Amino acid sequence: MRLFSTGISLFFLFALMACSKEQLEPIITDPPVPITVKLVARDTIRQGSYAGVGIHSFVDEVYTVLEQHRQQKSLTYLSQVNTYFSDVTDLKNRLRQFDWLTLDESYDTDSGVQIELAAGKVKSLTLNNRRSLSQWPEAIDSKSVLQPGDTPEQLYSKLVELSKNPAYASKFQKMVLTSRYSYAIYDPVKARLPWTLVYPKDNRSFDQVQIHFQDKQVAFITLERFEKL
Repeated sequence: MRLFSTGISLFFLFALMACSKEQLEPIITDPPVPITVKLVARDTIRQGSYAGVGIHSFVDEVYTVLEQHRQQKSLTYLSQVNTYFSDVTDLKNRLRQFDWLTLDESYDTDSGVQIELAAGKVKSLTLNNRRSLSQWPEAIDSKSVLQPGDTPEQLYSKLVELSKNPAYASKFQKMVLTSRYSYAIYDPVKARLPWTLVYPKDNRSFDQVQIHFQDKQVAFITLERFEKL
């Protein structure tokens, strides 16, 4: 690694380091106090691994590693690309890992459908205007309607069928998977955006890590180590 002694003030990302490791997504109500740190090392990893994330690992494997770190509270900040999809087949095998699925047009509408999930199973259905539903679509009597209690397999199969129906195809222009956490499955549409992580090393130092992807695999990892002044 090449060593540096440049002092810098970080107003957003590294303010999170002042928070407890218990807080993955701290809410700051007042302007954060700048934390002065110095960059002491910088490196680019193109072979091997860092914190269990291996070069050439597939994105789903990286997700699993990061989820383990989250459960162990070994991360203080995660920022990853959004989970926006325009192809319903991209949802396959991903529904169990998220808490909500929203179906809508390119621009948000009051009739967009919010599907609450529990381990991929449909828990509730609500429109963007907050009106609760017993099924969606409401106007049809079909085996393809979404209902609370649908299993992940049933949900995915019904989504595929409904997306082919011209009457409802517009609600599949934008599909968004979200979770309680600030990271999610990698979106190939935004493949040029790295995932940013902060790993505390001790009370005075931490690593800012960026995982860069190409073709759904880890291409390289950049690492910057900081120490508080």
